[in-house]
Amino acid sequence: MAVTLGGYLGFGFAGLWYLAAIFVLSSAVTKFHYSSKKSVGSAETQGGARNAWKIFGGAGLAGVVGWGMYLHLLPLAITGIVFSASIATTNADTWASELGVLSRKPPHRILPPWDEVNRGDSGGISPVGEAAAVVGAIAASLVAAALGLSIPPLLGGLACFGGALAAEHFDSVLGASLQVLYRCPECGRISEKRWHHKGVRGVRTRGWFFLSNEGVNLVSSCFGAAIAFGLLAVLN
Repeated sequence: MAVTLGGYLGFGFAGLWYLAAIFVLSSAVTKFHYSSKKSVGSAETQGGARNAWKIFGGAGLAGVVGWGMYLHLLPLAITGIVFSASIATTNADTWASELGVLSRKPPHRILPPWDEVNRGDSGGISPVGEAAAVVGAIAASLVAAALGLSIPPLLGGLACFGGALAAEHFDSVLGASLQVLYRCPECGRISEKRWHHKGVRGVRTRGWFFLSNEGVNLVSSCFGAAIAFGLLAVLN
């Protein structure tokens, strides 16, 4: 609610429609072949509904920027591209994650030694996931440009796309290296969830304790916004 309100107060109906459009796109790919994802243990819980932490991880920066714009704490020159690119990063990552798990070929770790990993594991990439990330970044960037959030529209849209795609890969690098992982004492499975089985706390095996999946998403959205802003400065 705070993110949506911030988008509306900071950018008017353009910000509101942008958030709504990305929500619809993300929800659509999350529910696409949901039963197939569930059968391999890669489906989002609760039918794909996002909790507060997931929303903050994916759209927290956008909400902060919207409120900063509304309160006149941030300059207009940077807010539009930062707002649109951070959300485009989230959309690209969602498309890559949700459609990549449907790949017939198992994903490979993005970092050496590029071993095969389980579908849905953080840090894994596949051709299907890569293609989905590109389409997701393009879709979000086109919406942002059409709504006038990326100024000028053409260069802003290109910068938004470049930032989102770069950040989606940065997200995978963090997922393969610094993201926290736990071993479930109940089943022995390595998972990014601290509570893989209800009432059974996982044992940390790797990563920074504060860099959960939501933390990686938040850092990546900031990275995407920074790259997009830099690209726009160079292209403009």
